[in-house]
Amino acid sequence: MDSMEQGVNPKSTGDSAFRKARIDAMVATAGKVMVFPQAGLRALQLLENLNADSAAVAKALALDPALSAGVLRLANSAIFRRAAPADTVEKALFVLGRSVVSNMVIGYSVVKTCEKGDYRAIQLEDYWRHSLACSVLASELARRSRPELKEIAFTAGLLHDIGQLALMLNDPEAMREAFELVEESGDELDMHVAETRFFGLNHCDVGGELARSWQLPEALVDVIRWHHTPLEAPGNAELVALVHVANRLAVLIEIDSLDLADAPAIEPSCAAMFEIRQEGLPELLEVAKLNMQEMQSQLFG
Repeated sequence: MDSMEQGVNPKSTGDSAFRKARIDAMVATAGKVMVFPQAGLRALQLLENLNADSAAVAKALALDPALSAGVLRLANSAIFRRAAPADTVEKALFVLGRSVVSNMVIGYSVVKTCEKGDYRAIQLEDYWRHSLACSVLASELARRSRPELKEIAFTAGLLHDIGQLALMLNDPEAMREAFELVEESGDELDMHVAETRFFGLNHCDVGGELARSWQLPEALVDVIRWHHTPLEAPGNAELVALVHVANRLAVLIEIDSLDLADAPAIEPSCAAMFEIRQEGLPELLEVAKLNMQEMQSQLFG
């Protein structure tokens, strides 16, 4: 059967209740493998509690030495580093602040959460390379024009496509065919459109609900859910727009191009918001590539 004609139940696209149940089932299936670390969850709860001191946060993270060490590595990376180095979690909390450390915990926890599972439908290295390119671009764009978003931009970019991994865990074969369909189109077809043809829903739908099940901040849920359709985002519009732009520009790093025309189409209002122009692109991409090199070693060893 031609891949374009393969059977997606019509109900999955037409009946919202059926669609919601399908998304919930996929999240439940993926959630059996993609289990958010308890140490990370406990640390996040304490970070949200202003009455909890840094020693309590450090103690929670110490329950997972790899997570604790990963947060420290991130704290001393080029993107997050402040004037003073952080050699303990307590010092990282003091130097960087609760918001930054909270986002580090989320980002590193999700990376480790996704190490288990059958992801044969995609080269996991390529998946994380794109995610990391998006994260460093989002962080750099925020630094330049929306500094209030910089603390969450890196994590938002890193996690934006998390729903792809959830779809792979549910049906690797359908996901492989969706990737092949995108390749056959010469990348003219967006991945979320191809996924909808095979699943009746896409990585944005499933990823948003997965993030919600992990009790991630609503800003991250919105980015994961709406980064392909930023004008539809019900909240956190600037952050969603930021990751939308970074997601598109990340393709240029992947194909080693400096030409804006080679990137997938960017929503014009989002491009204008972050002043995306051809003349400034080479320098932006060069900075992002340098940051990627460091962050890859910090996150993935």
